[in-house]
Formats: sequence, structure tokens, C-alpha cells
Amino acid sequence: MLIKHAVIGLNLMIIGIVGSITSFILLNTPELTAALVGLAMVGAVMFAIGWEMPEHPIKAMREEIEYLRENIERIFEELNILDAKPSFLPSSMNKDGKPSIIIPLAKHLHVKETKDLPERFVITIRNIPYLKLRPPCTKLIKELAVSKVENIGQVEDILSKILVQHLNIADNVKVAEKPDSTIIVVASKMKYFSKGYRGKVGFTTALVGVVLAETLGKKIDFISLKIKGKDSVLTFK
Repeated sequence: MLIKHAVIGLNLMIIGIVGSITSFILLNTPELTAALVGLAMVGAVMFAIGWEMPEHPIKAMREEIEYLRENIERIFEELNILDAKPSFLPSSMNKDGKPSIIIPLAKHLHVKETKDLPERFVITIRNIPYLKLRPPCTKLIKELAVSKVENIGQVEDILSKILVQHLNIADNVKVAEKPDSTIIVVASKMKYFSKGYRGKVGFTTALVGVVLAETLGKKIDFISLKIKGKDSVLTFK
């Protein structure tokens, strides 16, 4: 179905093509002809975009996300890992130089410290099979040059920059580290949260876990997620 962008683009194409032919043949004005040809090209681009774009793009995106979420949940449930708690590894522990998410397939236990993990979907560490998944927002993490920092305050600054400023999915982020090395991340007023998802590797959990792994330069294990009022409280170690 043609939508507004396609209709406008089609009109610009017609005006540009007819006008450029008229200008070239009858008026013999190269400058005007070139301008009208450019107008026709702009119209062609708008027509192509409008033809392919759904009439309600936000609704279509939500449906696509829901479709992917349901299928991922079914796969995890079939593999009996829906409740398995993931570990997050920094880029320094992977051969491809990218951070990753590790989920045990055989037992519900966290992966041990390891290095040079291969770029494969299923890997084996100390005779235990794991799924190795790609985390969300890897391009953003790379663009922001997220790397190891010196203190937990800098970790909080980086998470705030990502969740609040760039993605705009939280109003505020606080990070604290306990004496037993447990890390508490509190994201206030989360605007995006997959409430229906029953697994442990949700978008927010995965993103926060990977950023912690990169900034602290070590393996990070997910412990729990709790909703307290308007706050999402994530615990890692």
C-alpha cells in the first residue's frame, strides 16, 4: 500500500521527469534541466522508501521484536536453559575481540575464567557445552570506546551515558560495589522492559552485564533482577 512518502515521491518524480524533458527540449536550459533531474532522483528515493516502509513502522517493529522474543524463549525452553544465569565476558577473552554472553547447556553453573574463546555458537569449556551469544548494542559500545576503567564511579558514568543519554531507556543509573564484590545496578524509571520475557538474558540485563565486563575487564556473572517500584535492580558478581 502506498503511503505518504511514496505518494510525494511519485509526484516529485513526475514533475522532475516531465519538467526536465520540457526544459531540455523546449527551453534548452541546462541549469534548470539539471535541477529538475535532481528533483526526480529525490522523488525516486522517497518513492522507494515509502513503498517498502510499513504504514505503522513502530507497530511493525514491536511485532517483529515480539516475534523474535517468543521464538528465542521457545528455543531456550526446549534446551532447558530458560532459567540458566548467563555470564558476560569482555572482548579480551574472545578471539574475535568482541564481548560475549555465555550460557551453560549441561548444568546451571557459571563459566570459569577463560580466554581466547572461538567465534562459534556452541563452545566447550572444561568439557561443559555452552551457548555463546552476541550481546546487544555492540556498535554503540565500540563507538563509545568502552574499555577497562579504574573505579566503579567511572562504570556508573558509562552506563548512564548509554542507558540515559544514548538509548533514553532510563531516567537515572546508580552503580555500587559491595565488599564481597557483588555489583548492584539500579536503573530508575525504565522506559523499555520486556515484562513478558521469562528468560534471564533480557535486553537490559545483557547490555548492563556486557558493559560491566568491558569496564571491569573481567568475567561478570548475572545473579538476579528485581523490580522495586519504578526501579530495576540488577545484581551481578
